[in-house]
Amino acid sequence: MLPILVLASFAEPHVRLNITWLLKRSLMWGLVWVPFGAWLFASSIWALDGSAALLLALKVNILGVCGLWLMVTARHLPAADLTKWAVALAWGLSAVALLVSLDIVAGCPLVQLLQSKQTDAPLEDAYSRGSVFHALILLPLAVGLWRRGGRPRLALLQAALGCAAILLGVQLSAKIALLVGLVAMVATVRFPVLRWSVPIILAIAILGAPFALPIQLAPLAQCWLSEHKPSAMHRVLIWNWVDQHIRERPILGWGLDAARRMPGGHSHIQILGCTEFPSDLVLLDNEVLPLHPHNAALQIWLELGGVGALIATVSAVLTLTLLFRVVAIRASSCVSATILSALAGALVSFGIWQEWWIALLLTSGAISLMAARFVGPETMISEDRMPS
Repeated sequence: MLPILVLASFAEPHVRLNITWLLKRSLMWGLVWVPFGAWLFASSIWALDGSAALLLALKVNILGVCGLWLMVTARHLPAADLTKWAVALAWGLSAVALLVSLDIVAGCPLVQLLQSKQTDAPLEDAYSRGSVFHALILLPLAVGLWRRGGRPRLALLQAALGCAAILLGVQLSAKIALLVGLVAMVATVRFPVLRWSVPIILAIAILGAPFALPIQLAPLAQCWLSEHKPSAMHRVLIWNWVDQHIRERPILGWGLDAARRMPGGHSHIQILGCTEFPSDLVLLDNEVLPLHPHNAALQIWLELGGVGALIATVSAVLTLTLLFRVVAIRASSCVSATILSALAGALVSFGIWQEWWIALLLTSGAISLMAARFVGPETMISEDRMPS
């Protein structure tokens, strides 16, 4: 859908009239990410599967270019032209959220009808990716439509139905992302200077992740977590295992896409009951590293090493610093909410190189910039405006 959205943007007259100017702006914003994109390709030299790493690096860079174009377009199109995009998105999300909520309450008959194969996951898990996407953009979209989009009722409808679908679902990362986004938005609206804490938090999260490990739980805490949230206990075991292998190659890492191929990663571990459940009852049986570490920072460290983590951090911090300088102060809450809610989700779920997840993050960034256009003035720097 991300490339389709990029193609759809060319239907806007302002895009066609100013395509050269928009390309220059995209190039300017993309320059800070060139070293990271190059490092992805370079890591294929020492990757466990060089050809797979090269293909993944190509995919990630192409998606990055698409997302960059979409974000630049969202930042510079006239707010009046963006309104129809926001309204269509809000109606679409409202309809889907209502359908999802009704299906979950009814026992997921729609999921059972469409599901091609049986899995051990709850039926509600089929909606997990969508719920995370909605959690990232729910608040910025609602605030944008309320403040200047001229659709306060639609803003409330989209937010209410979205919250219902997210809370009824089983995806904990979506609920965490929604809560973090709400706190970030309220805090940055009340104290705008706090927006500068966002790049600092992001840098600490990426660079400091391995130094927070290993996680050593007390026996009682381990028992409680195993029996009440075995998937969370599994995360702890994954992170500790990944931490050991990060320390084996801390500088360059194991190469892009290595998480799928780590030696010993496909070994099975079992989480057993110990207090409320019989000690021989298997509560979870899974691989020690199922495809990825379920933590973006640890995956970057594992595959790209400390060098890759540093490059990624510098690129992200520079982007946010530049962005907060050109986005209106009162509109920065939309960007802050999306960035921190995305960070919260990325640190507990998903693989950072999954194409759908990258596309979702980039699309969410574009939507938050679109919402920021409704909340505040077009820009704080006049030279940043589109010429026509």
